[in-house]
Amino acid sequence: MVIAAELRPHQVVRMDDQVWRVLEVKAHGGGAQTRGVVHARFLNVKTRNETERRFRPEDRLEEAEIQMKSLTYSYRHGDEYHFLDPRTYETTPVPAALLGPFLPFLTDELPVQMEFLVGEVIGCRFPDSVELKVASTGPTHHQAEANVWKDAFLDNGMTVKVPLFVETGDRIRLDVRTQKYLERMRK
Repeated sequence: MVIAAELRPHQVVRMDDQVWRVLEVKAHGGGAQTRGVVHARFLNVKTRNETERRFRPEDRLEEAEIQMKSLTYSYRHGDEYHFLDPRTYETTPVPAALLGPFLPFLTDELPVQMEFLVGEVIGCRFPDSVELKVASTGPTHHQAEANVWKDAFLDNGMTVKVPLFVETGDRIRLDVRTQKYLERMRK
């Protein structure tokens, strides 16, 4: 059991005979005659619907036991992406809807933390950054110009802004959440 005042994003709880992931929590302290309240926003792990609830800080929720496994991306078949368990060599199909905005970053053998609830995948946690190859970009400049960027087309189909010194064929690191350039990898 978890107390409502201790809810944190990414926790998985059971409410109304369904499993929900905590997306956002805001606690508001009470005054002299009013009690505090906890506002939480949840995502249903099966239906992907969102809901908001209000709790008293002392309310108790049942915490769902999730199991984390590190799997590596293997291949795509239709709308399912298959991940390999490197210890058992079993593949686990994951629907595209569950991967959401992370789909463009899938590369062969990319390690991803998968969340399982009773043997079923309910979520994933991607690395904070990924390494991708620049398929094409404009000419290289080695001038000392601050904050000058150019477009680079990556091998996964994305277009990002990179510094002028990045060349076609370079490998760069991108922030997965912001989809922005972080650094050029050493050759």
